[in-house]
This record gives sequence, structure tokens and C-alpha cells, in this order.
Amino acid sequence: MKDREVPMAAMNTAIAQIVQADQLARQNVTAARDDAAKIRADAQQQAKTLATAQKANLTEAVSGEVQSILAEAQSRAQQIRSETDAYLERLRSCKEERLDELLTRLVKKVIGR
Repeated sequence: MKDREVPMAAMNTAIAQIVQADQLARQNVTAARDDAAKIRADAQQQAKTLATAQKANLTEAVSGEVQSILAEAQSRAQQIRSETDAYLERLRSCKEERLDELLTRLVKKVIGR
């Protein structure tokens, strides 16, 4: 019986070591999962922060370009408006001249001169 007790004691010690190693491995896996979750959360937060900053930079750059384009468009519109006003004035002047000329011709025809 003593011969059996020695192997049984060794087996109990081995089983206890295996159980202890298994518990330690589970703790390590749990710690690794926790670390991975923390790293993932930190990475997601950094990505959000970076995306927000880049979005703000893009918005600022686009806004500057839009303002530049609007200023150029307004300048061009003012130039076109000025050119149109000048053209309309020339048309009015020509119309007045032609009307005066036609009235003069009509009066000459009516009075016979």
C-alpha cells in the first residue's frame, strides 16, 4: 500500500501543479484580453481624435477655398454687371440717336423738305 501512496502523492502533486498552471494561464488570458480591450479602446479614441482633427483641417481648407472662389465670382459678377450697364447705356444712346434721326427724317418728309 505504501508503494501506491507514493505514486498517488506524486500524482496529486502533479494534478495540483496542472490545476495551478491552468488557473495561472486563465488569469494570463483574462489579463491579455483586458489589455487588448484597453489597447483597442485607446486606438479607437485616437482614431476618432485624429479623424476629428483632420475633418476640422479639411473644413478649414475647403472654407478658405470656397471664400476665395466666392470672392473671385463676386468680382467677376461685378465686372460683368459693369460691362452690361455700359452696353445698355450705349444701346440707349444709339436708340436715342436713331430715334432723333428718324424723327428728323419723318418731319422732313411730312413738311416736304
